[in-house]
Amino acid sequence: LINIFDDADLVTHKEIIDFAVSDDVLQIIVDYFGTVPRLRDLYYWVTPVNTSLQESQLFHLDRTDTKELKLFILVEDADEGTGPTTYVAANETRRVRMSMFRRMTRIDDDVLKSCLDLTAFQSLIGPAGTAAFVDTSHCFHCGARARTRDRHILVYQFTTFKYPLR
Repeated sequence: LINIFDDADLVTHKEIIDFAVSDDVLQIIVDYFGTVPRLRDLYYWVTPVNTSLQESQLFHLDRTDTKELKLFILVEDADEGTGPTTYVAANETRRVRMSMFRRMTRIDDDVLKSCLDLTAFQSLIGPAGTAAFVDTSHCFHCGARARTRDRHILVYQFTTFKYPLR
């Protein structure tokens, strides 16, 4: 993964931040967290074509916060060959973790697939602009397995401020 954003890009392209703090986006996040969110990070990841299977390319959970919501937005069309973000719903992740993987941080595909029906795996594929919110601290996920062409994805990472709304 290569993050091609820098601070100057956010000044030049103010609409990227405006979108993150728009009423529609914030309402989804506030409803999920039950508190005011914090935009912790913002990435424009480019994944060059590769044959590796390591780090974020393996199924894992993020540990930035007890709840964290990432908004993944495809910048270019994506299919299975671009190494889409693939994730498992939180309830299925919890079931597998409780039975087998309480302490594992990276999980091999074959091991995880032996525990879940293939319909449990969801991939973010589609035309540019396709998006998904994923709680990456509660949903097994992986990505960056670009095999046929580069992947371009914008990722907003939201965490909590730890203060509930009253």
